[in-house]
Amino acid sequence: MGIGPQLRGILKNLFPKGPRSQRSRLCVQCDRIVGVADDECPHCGTKQTAVRKAIRAATDLAPNAPTATWLLLLGYAILHILPALALDNTGTFDGVRYIVSGDDTRQLVANAHVLMGANNDILLELGQFWRLLTATFLHIGLMHIVFNGYALWVLGRPTEELYGWGWFLSMYVVAGVVANGISWQLGGFPGIQAGASGSIFGLIGIGIVHCWRHRWANRAMLRMLVIWAAMGLVFGATMGADNWAHAGGLVTGAALAWLMPAERVTKRKFRLAGTIAGVVTVVAVFVCFVFAMDQASEFLEFLRQ
Repeated sequence: MGIGPQLRGILKNLFPKGPRSQRSRLCVQCDRIVGVADDECPHCGTKQTAVRKAIRAATDLAPNAPTATWLLLLGYAILHILPALALDNTGTFDGVRYIVSGDDTRQLVANAHVLMGANNDILLELGQFWRLLTATFLHIGLMHIVFNGYALWVLGRPTEELYGWGWFLSMYVVAGVVANGISWQLGGFPGIQAGASGSIFGLIGIGIVHCWRHRWANRAMLRMLVIWAAMGLVFGATMGADNWAHAGGLVTGAALAWLMPAERVTKRKFRLAGTIAGVVTVVAVFVCFVFAMDQASEFLEFLRQ
């Protein structure tokens, strides 16, 4: 027997020429097998429309790796060094000193942290509420960003893998914004406030609630997260950090996880909603920083005169 008939037999098995109804794919809703030509799933009754097939294909392309965590860390680094690059030629700014220690002793309106979007009582009372979001992406000094970056790396990856990038990113940002809002109302920002600590404590709150729901399998992790939360609050009180934001982020993250259990919102029928939530969050962050950069450009022009 020659090689030609053998090759034709292999190709016939790989690419059958039977009717399309004999070939199969997964239902767009329940993931069970349906025929390619079937207009309706015989298992769950969902219509296999072209729009639903396109949505299924789009959600299947969503990254499974902790992409949002990596991008957050990259964004923190860029936003931390950006003032040094933008203000170093003004003649009144020490970029290296700013990056390492966060020290910028100029007047408030020209302060680099404020120009980038840090919180301050006066500016928030003037209606610049977008600072409650932008401040969660800024840090004051190298140790501040290193500490929060490490915490995000440790807590963000498992949370993103648990919820998916869209739900993770939206919950992370919401926890930070609500934490800043609580801190502003209860403690105030007489000076300059910035940092991702509210969002980080939000991740701890998410983890505590999730581990509590599955405590028969996550007792050790639950104990560790509770200890982390307690140590963080004690450390914050000792160092004079913004514990209102820490506590606010912790409670907000716990509430989000309680209302949005991972095992529910990661089902296929909610996967598109998670992607939309992530996209809306990215747009909101971008818009808020556009406001910050637009206002900062006016001060930079003044400084260069």
